[in-house]
Amino acid sequence: SGVAISLLQLRLAQAGAGDPSLLILVVPIFTGMIIGGFLSSAGRAELSEGRGGVATQLPWRCKQALVPSLLLFFSAALQSVSRSLCGAGMFTVIYAALPAFNGLLSYAVLGRVLSRRQWLCIAAVVGGLAASTPLAEEVSLMGCWGFLLGLAGTILQSLSYVVSERLLKSPGAPKQASTLSAASGLNDLILVAPWMLFYSAPNLDALLFKPVVEKGLFSGEQVAVFWCLLVGANAIHMNACYTLLRLSESVTLTMLQGVRVVAVFAFTGALFCDDDSTHHCLSAQKAGGSAVVLLGFFFYAQGTAGLSKHVGGPGPRALQ
Repeated sequence: SGVAISLLQLRLAQAGAGDPSLLILVVPIFTGMIIGGFLSSAGRAELSEGRGGVATQLPWRCKQALVPSLLLFFSAALQSVSRSLCGAGMFTVIYAALPAFNGLLSYAVLGRVLSRRQWLCIAAVVGGLAASTPLAEEVSLMGCWGFLLGLAGTILQSLSYVVSERLLKSPGAPKQASTLSAASGLNDLILVAPWMLFYSAPNLDALLFKPVVEKGLFSGEQVAVFWCLLVGANAIHMNACYTLLRLSESVTLTMLQGVRVVAVFAFTGALFCDDDSTHHCLSAQKAGGSAVVLLGFFFYAQGTAGLSKHVGGPGPRALQ
């Protein structure tokens, strides 16, 4: 589902529907979180706390989810703008640092101490992703701003994972992670609503419909279908992320995001590589960096599982 999100975002951007100021690619994240939260809890009573299901728990869970919701909202917005300013290559290098930031923030917020082996594996994932991405020889001023915004967005995303993990594992937390997913999505949809109402809606014709017509790659109906598919992919992906945070830990989630980038490299190479889009082709540089990432994650997973056997942590349940 995470790979599908990246591919759909790429197609929408190619179609001319990727203007970051509209936040049109951010809304599916929050909508998907709400839909995924409700669908995941469908058929479950969730009565162990005596508070009913997601619909019953949602109002007071929205209060608890306010901080991670704010962090997720600003990280998504900043990353959307950053990707358009500094380009996909530079943004991938910034995003590669997600596991490193998460390891540091996990120590600061949760008191989690990673082993030397785990840090080496994190370094392999970060270095492998950075090495797999060719960068432009010259960086413009806007590219520098994009770099700074992307860095801020990546740190906020990492912090949102850490805060969400702490919330999910705190006393009185919901038994199903879908409750937090739906509450966070609802909070963020409320936050983005004024921007959509007063900026995006009045500018849809100039910033969305006209560019799509000028590009001529897809019809308006096809763009709408891609957008709906993006909502569905986010419903699966975000609910899975919150479930992983509850069953395992945020560092594992960020390491898996590195594996997701490698999978995106493979799919974009297979689907979009041609003479006009050589940057999508799978080069020796991408293949070598991807191999380092996969090895880093493999040894990280092995190390986490080994530590959990001795310490009694929750890691293997999610990894196995």
